[in-house]
Amino acid sequence: MIGVVSAHRRVGVGQGLVEAALEAARRTGVRRAYLEVAEDNGPARAFYAFLGFSEVGLRRGYYRRDEGAIDAHILARDLDK
Repeated sequence: MIGVVSAHRRVGVGQGLVEAALEAARRTGVRRAYLEVAEDNGPARAFYAFLGFSEVGLRRGYYRRDEGAIDAHILARDLDK
């Protein structure tokens, strides 16, 4: 899980963290990265799309919220490029 304090968002901190993690994974032989993001987290979904992730699946009702269950979008990105 990666999070950035709101005062430091939208300046590249999160992008740097994710890209460093992906590069470390790539160096160890990982060829494809997967992650999950909640349906109701539009900013995170846009961020991951910007980083080259695309949707490959859906987990219905995966996240529990006070107002009910929320789907999780499964995203993936090839790392061998």
